[in-house]
Amino acid sequence: MPEQLDQAKIVAAVCGATEEVFSTMLSIPVAAQEAYRQSSKPAPADGVMALLGLAGKWVGIGSLC
Repeated sequence: MPEQLDQAKIVAAVCGATEEVFSTMLSIPVAAQEAYRQSSKPAPADGVMALLGLAGKWVGIGSLC
């Protein structure tokens, strides 16, 4: 049976990957803030958007804003 993918697991994976990339590639420490779900779509020029592709045990595509 496939493993359930819940918000807490996604947040932990994204935070861990972000910390690793920033420390390895930029030598900059980062600190995660509290995660939340936005109820409305962000405006085109509102913040930063990242497209993610997952492979392996978890497969899919998503975006973070």
